[in-house]
Amino acid sequence: MIATIGLLTLRPLVVMLGSTSTIAPYAVQYLTPLLVAAPCVCGSFALNGLLRYQGQSAFGMIGLVSGALLNFLLAPLFIFVAGLGIFGAGLATAICQTVSFTILTTMSRKFGVMKLSLRNCKPDMLLMREVAGGGLPSLIRQGAGSISVTCVNIAANPFGDAAIAGMAIVMRIMLGANSVIVGLGQGFQPVCGYNYGAGLFARVKEGYWFCVRLATCVFVALAALLWIFAPQLVEIFRSDPAVVAVGVAALHIQCCTVILNGFNMMGNMMTQTMGRTGIASFLALCRQGLFLAPIVLILPMIFGVLGVEMAQSVSDVLTFVVTIPFMRRILHELR
Repeated sequence: MIATIGLLTLRPLVVMLGSTSTIAPYAVQYLTPLLVAAPCVCGSFALNGLLRYQGQSAFGMIGLVSGALLNFLLAPLFIFVAGLGIFGAGLATAICQTVSFTILTTMSRKFGVMKLSLRNCKPDMLLMREVAGGGLPSLIRQGAGSISVTCVNIAANPFGDAAIAGMAIVMRIMLGANSVIVGLGQGFQPVCGYNYGAGLFARVKEGYWFCVRLATCVFVALAALLWIFAPQLVEIFRSDPAVVAVGVAALHIQCCTVILNGFNMMGNMMTQTMGRTGIASFLALCRQGLFLAPIVLILPMIFGVLGVEMAQSVSDVLTFVVTIPFMRRILHELR
């Protein structure tokens, strides 16, 4: 349904999301095949989660990594050899997402404890309520991420295509860095859930602090590398000096606060797994929604393009401050 609505309203949609008249035609070309493959993307997320919580995370990884590796091969083939340009990039990604979904479906049917069957697709309000409650923080986290991209594009729009491109590159780089910690958090969630359900609260706290320390160390190392190689990383995407200037400045600023995200993310994922839906949803909304959305629209009025570059870091600090009292109370309850 969402894919159909998106395809029917694609041009006004990309404009609403912050595309300029220069960027909009390319955005439409890229998004068209992606929206067609959107059901496969949703299915892949669901199947990967099922495999992970059944202790079959290796099979889930095979499905996702296979599609990603195939994309490395198909994207240049479609873009340069076939001459499809931006549309070719989107088409390659859509095909790879479909391949991932097919592999994950096969893995689930062969190795999963829960067998997939259309006969089991019966509405159960109690079950749907539990699933919705457990998944709401993730929905908010992903939705807030989409909203933040829109807000950043809108805020960068007055400063030209270079500002939009530079911030888009930085968001992609930081998404990759944050994905490392998201993976760590997803590995912690089953451990947290099993031990919390069994009343082994000491092990929950031990696992939480281990993940926070490890995530912080990883972020310190990543921040150092991103700071040192910021110009080279941005130039991989675009060599335009104006784009590089915006991207490097934003990347350096975010390197100063990214180390806080380990604490922020682990707290959010732990509360979600413990069934604290309200707290988890609120914390998920803070970083890229409740704080970032107004900050990225207000700061540029005061600091110009620097306000766009520093907005995410300000949001990270505020999220860290807000997360502390919640986690202190929850950890105290686990005594």
